[in-house]
Amino acid sequence: MLNIIICDDDNVFAQRVKEEIEVLIAPSRIPVKIQVFSCAEDIGNETMASCDVAFLDIDFTGKQYSGMDIAKRIRKYETDAIIVFITNYLEYAPAGYEVRAFRYILKNELPQKLQESIRQIVSHIRTEKADIKIQADGEIVDLLLKEIIYVEAMDHTLIFHVSQRKRGDDKQYICYSTLKIN
Repeated sequence: MLNIIICDDDNVFAQRVKEEIEVLIAPSRIPVKIQVFSCAEDIGNETMASCDVAFLDIDFTGKQYSGMDIAKRIRKYETDAIIVFITNYLEYAPAGYEVRAFRYILKNELPQKLQESIRQIVSHIRTEKADIKIQADGEIVDLLLKEIIYVEAMDHTLIFHVSQRKRGDDKQYICYSTLKIN
């Protein structure tokens, strides 16, 4: 499940972005949950922590915060989240580097730019979340390919050495198999 946040103080625009994203992501067959917010105060910590992709406006008229502030909060919880700014203000683009923004789209270019951005997001997600399933300790375990440091093979035993970045430690999974390709 891909958790997407859209936050823009123009709720009509935010709903339009949601509808366009639903249409554009449908061919990928990735299940999505899209939540739309018109103010940052409504985005809970749990929502931020589970965020995979955030589409954020920069300027929130009359508010003490900006989309950059929301992006910084998301980064506290989810360092790998994809952040896309959709805004009318080009001058804020350089600040996007501070939060590792994936894309910066001007609102008047949204129809032309969103499709390519969604294609790149889907490609990125598939690469980042590519995994293999192994049987270890009597259960099926999903291992992200990007977290496998190396695989040690001894006779019919494979030892997967895995870096679990989110927990900050390394782990080993023992599987009875071979590296032989049929």
